[in-house]
Amino acid sequence: MFYTIEETVKALKSGETTSAALVKASVDTFENDKKSEKPLNAFLEIYDDVVEKANAADAEIAEARKNGTVGKLFEEKPLLGVPFAVKDNISVKGKSLTCSSKILQGYRAPYNATVIARLLDAGAIPLGRCNQDEFAMGSSTEYSIYGPTRNP
Repeated sequence: MFYTIEETVKALKSGETTSAALVKASVDTFENDKKSEKPLNAFLEIYDDVVEKANAADAEIAEARKNGTVGKLFEEKPLLGVPFAVKDNISVKGKSLTCSSKILQGYRAPYNATVIARLLDAGAIPLGRCNQDEFAMGSSTEYSIYGPTRNP
């Protein structure tokens, strides 16, 4: 299932798909890639609370659908239930933030970056961290401590 963001929101509103299904597809892709002979190495980790957040979004959508207020809900939270990837140089409070550098291994973000705060306010769900060049100094990811990404 591949959707644009607009198609994803429509599918979530109509009940064609669920946030949990979108998250499961993403997690399955990540897990299958890790087992691959030539992994893409795009994701570094999937956040441990992503399924819980997807289930909460689905419950909120289901309740609004039952009450006939799903349109109003999506006016307030236009990206409710939409999972998104986070580059390893964008701060997500309490999550690992290494900027793909050995220097920051073990570092946890003390706050949410503005972009994350705005996406969270819109109801979007951070899926996990993505690989990048160390401190985002490049474009090929050949200078990441996690190795190159084959299809960034």
